[in-house]
Amino acid sequence: MCRSTACSAHGIATAEVQPPPSGFSMVEMIVAVVLLAVGVLALAAGTSRLTQVTVDVERQTLALQACEDRLARIRLHPRYAELDSLFSESRAPVPGAPGLHRSTSIQRIRQAGDREGRFVDFARVTVTVEGSGLRVPVSRTVAIGVFAP
Repeated sequence: MCRSTACSAHGIATAEVQPPPSGFSMVEMIVAVVLLAVGVLALAAGTSRLTQVTVDVERQTLALQACEDRLARIRLHPRYAELDSLFSESRAPVPGAPGLHRSTSIQRIRQAGDREGRFVDFARVTVTVEGSGLRVPVSRTVAIGVFAP
């Protein structure tokens, strides 16, 4: 390859070689900004959905805890014969959980036992919590019995 001074001495025309342009073109910048915007929007949508799921799970857990607390209180009550009159309720507000309502139903079941004078006596207790923020009501049922010798 000849140098430009040597080539011009021989009568050969040469063009100066320019270095490639440095930096980014406008099209490359627009494409990068669009890709970045799509990524940020996807991240924001995912964060929004995660927040909604977290709120739903928190309300569901609060409702479950309200059921379990009510059942524990009923189990610990010393006067078995008075359970239905003391604890039956319909749509009572849940303390500390605005928008949630609790219903408690107690069904007493008394059957003759296997021997004369013996009986089976138990209560089926169902606690249901429903309200805003819950897709489906939360319900728990337990059986509480009394031992009669």
